[in-house]
Amino acid sequence: MIAGERTYADFAARLTAGGGISDPWLEGRPRFRSEPVVVGADEQASLYRAAEEMAAAWNELCLLCAERPELVSGFLGLSEVQQALWWSSAPHWHGIARADVFLTGGGPRICELNCDTPSGEAEAVLLNRAAARRGLSDPNAALEDRFCAMIEHLGRSVRAGTPGPLSIGIVYPTEIAEDLSMVLLYRRWFEKRGFRVTLGSPFNLCALPGHRAGLFGTPCDVFVRHYKTDWWSERSPDCRRRTCSARAADRGRRSGRRRRSSPSTGRRSDRSDRPRRGRDRPRARSGRAGAGHRRLADQAG
Repeated sequence: MIAGERTYADFAARLTAGGGISDPWLEGRPRFRSEPVVVGADEQASLYRAAEEMAAAWNELCLLCAERPELVSGFLGLSEVQQALWWSSAPHWHGIARADVFLTGGGPRICELNCDTPSGEAEAVLLNRAAARRGLSDPNAALEDRFCAMIEHLGRSVRAGTPGPLSIGIVYPTEIAEDLSMVLLYRRWFEKRGFRVTLGSPFNLCALPGHRAGLFGTPCDVFVRHYKTDWWSERSPDCRRRTCSARAADRGRRSGRRRRSSPSTGRRSDRSDRPRRGRDRPRARSGRAGAGHRRLADQAG
């Protein structure tokens, strides 16, 4: 907190005043710390190094798949839609990526690499600004300029010499509100630079004359995708059967309350139906494909 802020409520009010973060509370309790967590220079360097090494290894795998197309269709077993997504930009695999790095007793460990879907980015950027202190550096201070410069470079490359502002489409799961702060942050960054911004879901995409695409009929030069890649693609036959079975079970639960037995205790319990959220959708790749990724990584090493 800063001078004059005596309670978390004051801090929360300052966060929401900018319009980027609308939910500083979680079930009536503070969602954030009002004081920053200070990371030393050596610790910061170790986190950066872990993320960079993981990104470098992943990039090597992508280069290998681009050089040997049979790995994509055969070894990894990607569907036709998944292959189309890959070959549309291969070997490039991200515009912005985030590695989830955790400090452990054995050093930094990475559990996930998110490509173009960095949930929580708005909180990281805006909280650092809100909790800024003299003598401390903000590791995200240059993110806005660098990210927007990349978007502008991509946009100008597809409409070289065409006057007027860039048209940016932000595609995201509009039914999931928890990432709205990041979408609004991107829109603010783009509009500050004079870009025209259109928001929508994949269902709002459309083909337009002149081999262009757009959202709600508005042509877009660049699409910023905050939508998981596997949600776009086809399911494997086994996965489709599981999806159909899950839907049948959902229909059964919607017809009324359903009794079931707990597999661990054998007790019977009542469970009313709850709507399935987008994040609970089945993954596009089967377990075999996931094992293929691990074997490919071992071979590459």
